[in-house]
Amino acid sequence: MPYHTPCILVVDDDDLIRRTLKLHLEVAGYHVSQASNGLEAVAELENFKPDIIILDIFMPDMDGFETLRRLNHAARRARILAISGGGSAAACDFLDMAAKLGADRVLKKPFTATELTAAVEALLPPLTSQS
Repeated sequence: MPYHTPCILVVDDDDLIRRTLKLHLEVAGYHVSQASNGLEAVAELENFKPDIIILDIFMPDMDGFETLRRLNHAARRARILAISGGGSAAACDFLDMAAKLGADRVLKKPFTATELTAAVEALLPPLTSQS
């Protein structure tokens, strides 16, 4: 069975964060697409079938909570990594809410490249060895 390069959709309204995450993930060997808000993410999902969606909570037009609700109503197969910075205590509350709404994992901004990689790897199914 051929190896599938995992695909990731990065959804964040901050262009610098989005581009930085995309670059890091591509260097790590992932195929990455990006969207600047929930509306763009939902539209992107018509053509791009990610294994993981990295989803910022606070964005214009459609925030991460509404995006999560829409993804959960669809028969999604992508795992969701919710990210937020929104102040130290507030970020934890918002990430807890994201988990209750269906995020598979959460990560508080700012995070390191190592923390991001670990979170992404934890969401991927284990590779099966072929004998």
